[in-house]
Amino acid sequence: MIDTALALYVLLSGDSGLTTAVTDADNVVNIYGPPGLPIEFSLRKAIMYLGDGGPEDDYVPITREDFTFYCYGRESSEAREVFQALAGFFRFKRHVRFTVDGQTVIFQKATRVSGPIDQVEPIEGWPYVHCSYLLQFVEVPVP
Repeated sequence: MIDTALALYVLLSGDSGLTTAVTDADNVVNIYGPPGLPIEFSLRKAIMYLGDGGPEDDYVPITREDFTFYCYGRESSEAREVFQALAGFFRFKRHVRFTVDGQTVIFQKATRVSGPIDQVEPIEGWPYVHCSYLLQFVEVPVP
């Protein structure tokens, strides 16, 4: 079974165009999976994602899972730029083979389910763009 949250992190953080879009002045790549943003997070360009589950067939080595993405920026326009980088990444990524914890995985495709929706964090007042994608991964069997 694929650890989809880890597989997604490996996929996202391995793309130079996407990492450039969310790298801050301290040279930190701001891509965060579960459990979410770190406690010491301060407003900057970043992508956070959380898995929402999805349909699965135990007899087929394909995993389809919904992920919710939060694209942050110092201003709404910057959050939109981060979203555009993410959307562009998924638009052109198909059938990418990579390794996660010694297991070969193929990222097949992404389908946007919702968004982009411009929002503001209710407590912190941070602008972000909310969207969801259905992602499909294939487990490559060990020969």
